[in-house]
Amino acid sequence: MRKPTIHSLVAGSLALTGVTLGAGSVEAYEAGDTILRAGVISVQPDESSSALKLNGAPLSGTTVGVDGSEQLGLTATLYVDREYWCRPLGRNSF
Repeated sequence: MRKPTIHSLVAGSLALTGVTLGAGSVEAYEAGDTILRAGVISVQPDESSSALKLNGAPLSGTTVGVDGSEQLGLTATLYVDREYWCRPLGRNSF
């Protein structure tokens, strides 16, 4: 009887993992299906500002600054049919 080598064991494990991971990615949705998801929502605005203006005249030493933030976000995808869906997004205030 032939003993399995480490290479054949690794190759078999990788092939089995690929089949297992690939099987979960094939999904078909129908009208009325709902999918709930949670994840991170990130807002990272471009913070560039020139001097503020009052009646068209620049006010020296004034700028506007904003901060970015990450929060928990929740989505619920509601399928109207196979091609059309609605996905509202919920999150905490930044």
